[in-house]
Amino acid sequence: MTSATAAGDYTFTGSVAARRPANAQAAGTFAWDANVVGISTKHAGTSGTFTWTFLESVAENGVFLPEDDRWRISVQESRGAREFVTYDLNVTKLRITRALSGPFDLQCDVNPNDPSAAGIYFKPWRQLIHVEKIMQGKRRLWGTGIVQPSDIDENTGVLQLKAKGFSCYPKGIPWLEDLNWLANDVYRPVVEIWRHLQKDFPNGDLGVEIYPTTAGVEMLPGYAFDGDLLNLNFFATLVRQTDRLDSGDYIDALARDVPFDYVEQSAWNTDRTDVVKKIKLGYPRLGVIQENLAFILNENVISAKPHTESQVDWVSDVGITGYFPGQEYSSRLANADPDRLRRYLDEDTAFIDSNERSAAWAHRRLARRQTPPYWETITILPNHPNAPLGSFDVGDSIIVKGNMPWVGEVAQYHKVIAITVDTEKGVVQLTLKAEGAFNYDPIFFPSGVTNIIFNSAFDLNLNGWTPTGPGWSHDDAQGANRLGSATVHADGGHHDLMTQPYGLAPFQIFPMGVSVKCANGVSSGGAVQLVAQFYDEDDNPTTAFLVGAVSGNGQIPWTRLAGNLLAPTGAASVAMRLHVDAAMTTGQVWFDDASIQI
Repeated sequence: MTSATAAGDYTFTGSVAARRPANAQAAGTFAWDANVVGISTKHAGTSGTFTWTFLESVAENGVFLPEDDRWRISVQESRGAREFVTYDLNVTKLRITRALSGPFDLQCDVNPNDPSAAGIYFKPWRQLIHVEKIMQGKRRLWGTGIVQPSDIDENTGVLQLKAKGFSCYPKGIPWLEDLNWLANDVYRPVVEIWRHLQKDFPNGDLGVEIYPTTAGVEMLPGYAFDGDLLNLNFFATLVRQTDRLDSGDYIDALARDVPFDYVEQSAWNTDRTDVVKKIKLGYPRLGVIQENLAFILNENVISAKPHTESQVDWVSDVGITGYFPGQEYSSRLANADPDRLRRYLDEDTAFIDSNERSAAWAHRRLARRQTPPYWETITILPNHPNAPLGSFDVGDSIIVKGNMPWVGEVAQYHKVIAITVDTEKGVVQLTLKAEGAFNYDPIFFPSGVTNIIFNSAFDLNLNGWTPTGPGWSHDDAQGANRLGSATVHADGGHHDLMTQPYGLAPFQIFPMGVSVKCANGVSSGGAVQLVAQFYDEDDNPTTAFLVGAVSGNGQIPWTRLAGNLLAPTGAASVAMRLHVDAAMTTGQVWFDDASIQI
């Protein structure tokens, strides 16, 4: 009988195959040795040893990716060495919300019998909850919350866990310092509150960093001038221990009045042994205008809740009353609509400590009640290429397009106020505000709001403007800074386009301006005019002032007409009037970038 023996060495090496880091496949090196033993070459047996080496898939930021992209929950102690008790807590019914100028919010169910929860005794204000997910090929911490009082199901023992973002920490804690800053950077109170809470008390350090620490904008003292004397009537910042001001309320009121945004940020440290927690401040706003993203109804928007003027509690006048030790401050602002009846809103707030601040807040309250139609909430497809989840954040402005009932086609930039993810329902919902609902202007002393005109740039239409006759239209092919303008063809008649009247104080000094362009014009004199039309308290037109004019002859490139005005005696409001005079018999005129700063 013949026998045979064979031996062989085989080595296989695999290489990484991936179209993008988010879809990377593992690479492996394989090796084995085999010895063939048999009675004949036709009947043989083998024995072998195998050695395997795997390389984990890596994201584009160099962090190893887990085997799936589900939401992961880590639990960390907030005190002492801040050790992690688990890096992967198994939860159900997870609902998380990331908010602008507000704390992160988490709700979920934790089963006490789940092995991942073994040994964890959740207590309010003891543990930190970190939420992580792979987004755009990166491991990202979506939010960090502090455990809050939670409920336990009496039948199942399931813990209905709740957590709030670390920016909620100052809420309910008094600011126990005596400070009287005559003038200070607008961020200084926020930085000082967090320093005070974290450094002046032994168990108060959360490890939160506030940045940047300065905005480059000063809060100044108010004053009263009687013709002879300059009398300071308040400090820019005055804090007394005896007032026991709520630290969280103070920060939110300051952010509202200045205004500025803030947002929580969390990130792993280099060796993933701790989480770096920061609060970013942004004056006058955070976020970016996302020109390459869009939410379009029936594409990446599943459902949308509209907010139209039919749903708004109409207010034409706002009155604000504030307080300072021994004094009271107030301001009234009117924004009359000739087609509606007068309605009044009154508000008291202890955080208004000057007439100037009172006037500034009245401006904002009124502006936020007179906004274009927008969508309050939209439910989106999180993986759609139009705007995938992770490509935008709270504070960003993104165009939302679609047909709105009772309004028609709307294409409006919306600011993302909150992003909510509900894993049980499998939905992602955005809370939005129209850009017109925000008045990102500094508090000017003694007064001021930056450009109160609605639809000042004519980007999409002539909404908010009233023509006194035919001929006016929107031109989406012409614009001073960006496309979109109001236009009219001269024909030897008078043509006017007007804003609504805006309230102002007696003898107030304010600027007004608009950009104009003319083509193929034939005119005598300054036929293209910017006019300020004043009204009394009963909304009757009184004085009209010519702010600036151009002839309109021939070709006139974009030119700025502007000037400063003093409100005359008896004036309660002012409107901008764009006027093309009968002296211009032919040609075309464009207007853009109108501005009234009150």
